[in-house]
Amino acid sequence: MLILASGSPRRKQLLEDNKETEYGKKYHFSDIHDENEYRKNVPLTTYDDYADDILRMTENDEKNILTTYPVVFYASTSGTSGAPKKIPVTDKGLEIFRKYSSSIMLSVISAYFFFFPAIRQTITCPVLNPLRISTCLILSS
Repeated sequence: MLILASGSPRRKQLLEDNKETEYGKKYHFSDIHDENEYRKNVPLTTYDDYADDILRMTENDEKNILTTYPVVFYASTSGTSGAPKKIPVTDKGLEIFRKYSSSIMLSVISAYFFFFPAIRQTITCPVLNPLRISTCLILSS
């Protein structure tokens, strides 16, 4: 289950939208109103906890098991630690990923250059100028 920041409106919406799924009923999504209830009801899990449900979704095209949102495709892991695993991906999941992935990456990059200033070099980035961004950081060669 996706975990978002404490009290996140997005998490509240995800819980509301998915309270009638098998997973939502199992972990009492309809009774979760704050962080403590979330922690009490929704355990930490691994892929193995979802494997049978995902198999039902892929083999039998069953719906409303883990999510009410339509699954647009199943991503596959590389299988380096065993058989490849299938990960259901929804439009809602992609929307969340797109919204937060860029800010997370920018935070990591900013922290990297903050802690290792000797390797940064400021240059003009003509490709980014249309966006009114005049400089970017690159690693020195």
